Amino acid sequence: MTAYLTGETAEAEPTPYQKTANCKKYEAELGWYGLMSPSGKVITPPRYCDITAIGYDLYLCKTDDIRGEVLNGKGVRIR
Repeated sequence: MTAYLTGETAEAEPTPYQKTANCKKYEAELGWYGLMSPSGKVITPPRYCDITAIGYDLYLCKTDDIRGEVLNGKGVRIR
């Protein structure tokens, strides 16, 4: 399984949401993403179609176009 980091690049200015994100989004299979710690440890398997930082260390992890869940930086679901 090959993982590719996506997100901030040297050429682009990070958005305010990206600035609050501790974790990184990685892509393991075409179109499937997971959360990775700043040190490179995989937090969640690549089972999400999109991941967006929505607050300090909070991530909206979408399972499809309609459904998703909010996880913290440890991969724990937030109610």
